[in-house]
Amino acid sequence: MHIGYIPDKDVIGVSKLPRIADMFSRRLQIQERLTKDVAHAIMEVLKPQGIGVVVESSHLCCPPTRLLKELQLTASQVW
Repeated sequence: MHIGYIPDKDVIGVSKLPRIADMFSRRLQIQERLTKDVAHAIMEVLKPQGIGVVVESSHLCCPPTRLLKELQLTASQVW
């Protein structure tokens, strides 16, 4: 997961961003919702000028069925 934001008034430490990502990723959900939830949480707390969240993952269901190459990633993003 890649998270970037343009701060307005408040800035948080770099260690807090992975904690936010971990908090949402523990729930069972689809990748697109995870991306959106992380972006909205940061927007609500910090109210930055802009934010970008990109999630890249390889899905475990694809390699056994050989529908996709083993190293192929899917990405979702919110700007």
